[in-house]
Amino acid sequence: VTECPADERVFDHEKLFGNAVCVPELPQRIVSLSGVSTEALEQLLLEYEVATDALQMRLTESDIDPTVSILRVRPTGIRVYLPGSFSGTVVSDVGLRRPEGQQSDEFALELSLEEIDEANADIIFLWTFGSSERAEQQSEEALIELKEEPLWQSLGAVQNDAVYSMPGYWIGGGLLAANAIVEDIQVSLTNE
Repeated sequence: VTECPADERVFDHEKLFGNAVCVPELPQRIVSLSGVSTEALEQLLLEYEVATDALQMRLTESDIDPTVSILRVRPTGIRVYLPGSFSGTVVSDVGLRRPEGQQSDEFALELSLEEIDEANADIIFLWTFGSSERAEQQSEEALIELKEEPLWQSLGAVQNDAVYSMPGYWIGGGLLAANAIVEDIQVSLTNE
């Protein structure tokens, strides 16, 4: 439990960022830097909490309990985002499990094609993202090449047509991105 001085309160963003911080009467610094009102920020956080709880309940009621890998294909290899990453935190918040080799609280794991089996899961959420148009194009080309590889084709999610392409905001970006990821997961897993 985070203890704060009397003139500050805990802004618990542990679900999104892995910790709780003391801030003067809510995240005023975030508010002033982002231009978002305190009320709007609180509303986004509430929407996130309601959405994650509702989706977790929906998945439980429907006996949907897959293992999930989160991958980003880059020209230099494959990055698996672990529970300590932004998207990994959101996936955990909706109650989805990670494969045994992805239980670390670390941010990410870099894989070569030969190590792709470490990404094996019931479901794969996947994206490419480049910091420039050229980098994005190279990432897309790397994905096309990966899809042709027998090692990729041997993964359970690939064989069961359970690989979902996601937008670049899965890399992170605050409460708007977190809420969008929850919606992406819901659409992917429940067709709702």
